[in-house]
Amino acid sequence: MATRKVNLVSYGQNQPLIGIFPPPIVTTRNPTANDMADIGQIWINESANTAFVLTSIVANVATWQEFAFNGGAVFNNLTVTNAFTVTNGPAHINSTVNVANAILLNANGGAAETIVIESQQGTTATAINIDAVAGGVALNAGMGMTLQSADAMSLTTSGAAQNINLTTLGAGSDIQLTAGGNITAIGDTQITLETNVATPGNIALIGGTVAAAGAAATLNAYIGTAILSTLVTPSMATETITITNAVVTGVNSGIIVTAENLGGNDAKMTVVRVIPAAGSFQVILLNNGAAALNGNLLINWIVINA
Repeated sequence: MATRKVNLVSYGQNQPLIGIFPPPIVTTRNPTANDMADIGQIWINESANTAFVLTSIVANVATWQEFAFNGGAVFNNLTVTNAFTVTNGPAHINSTVNVANAILLNANGGAAETIVIESQQGTTATAINIDAVAGGVALNAGMGMTLQSADAMSLTTSGAAQNINLTTLGAGSDIQLTAGGNITAIGDTQITLETNVATPGNIALIGGTVAAAGAAATLNAYIGTAILSTLVTPSMATETITITNAVVTGVNSGIIVTAENLGGNDAKMTVVRVIPAAGSFQVILLNNGAAALNGNLLINWIVINA
């Protein structure tokens, strides 16, 4: 049964009538569109422990908005002009509207603004969990983007024949992989390094470098260069170079070696043999030139462990 309440007034000393805010309507049912009262009227359904407030009456249709206790509320629209804090969780933001930007977190205050999503005490692997159950996740930034973790980080696809692509679209843009330790590439079938065929580029393998006097040097690197000085290998003589390198696992290590004479004499240093051992390898060179070595000798290598 619909109800209608009228304004309450009292007689004042300095003015004839004073408006009195009506007391809550206490009943055992929820209000309907036919229940009329003053805007702001409170309606309490004591049997269901629910409460409502009358927000508008348009064309004799009353709109009652339900709000909840325990710090919660239900709104069709909510605008917060200052900071707000939820002290009793969990806090849920849920939308059932099938539109783009169904839930939007937006900051539009100035250049110093930030949006922070923070978990201060969560220790699980999903302390902050972004989950698109049926679609994808897009991260776009107008400037730089940083993904940083104090623990291990994984990029994983679980679908069959799905790729992980690292792509730069700007002219002259690079992709750089940097590690304090090793960078390991493992493929079940193969690993391919390829430059753009339409616009040929370069594949650069940059390793460590060490300089030493004589025929021995130490550098623990899969890709490396030893710059050796003071060698004077005569024409048609051999020279044995020893490289101490902890990444060489043993006699089954494959090592690609080149030798370069940086001196001015016609000393053609040719790699005759490479002898790997655990923690080192030897390079035997033959001077096929007409003159003795008189400048620095470069030994370049790539280690491929079986």
